[in-house]
Amino acid sequence: MTGQTKPIHVLPTLHLVAMLALGLCWGVFFWQHSPSTEILRRPLPAHDRGTHRARPESINLSKLSIAVRSGTADVALGLSLLLLFGLASGVQVKRIDNWLHARSSGDAAALRGQNLAAATIAANSKEQ
Repeated sequence: MTGQTKPIHVLPTLHLVAMLALGLCWGVFFWQHSPSTEILRRPLPAHDRGTHRARPESINLSKLSIAVRSGTADVALGLSLLLLFGLASGVQVKRIDNWLHARSSGDAAALRGQNLAAATIAANSKEQ
């Protein structure tokens, strides 16, 4: 190591924070509007509470299994859409970050006065 530090990339960091915030908002929205939440919050029926055969643990496990089965498709679809959006927007953020880095590093400014279009045309033209 020569002691060189990597440049801080602000846009990918902001993108990561934004995606985590979006995931958190989606999770809160899902918890509030999911049918699984209604199943878990619903009180036990009176006939299940009074029986001697049904243990409270088994009732809670059955409610939990029903809630998991009813919410699995919503969770899978939501997470896949968040992942797809995160990857697609991450690619664009990386492209913008590379462009900004090239603009600020002076590489683009160094090529400004060289008239590359004319040099390219001259190199590709055939002498007659």
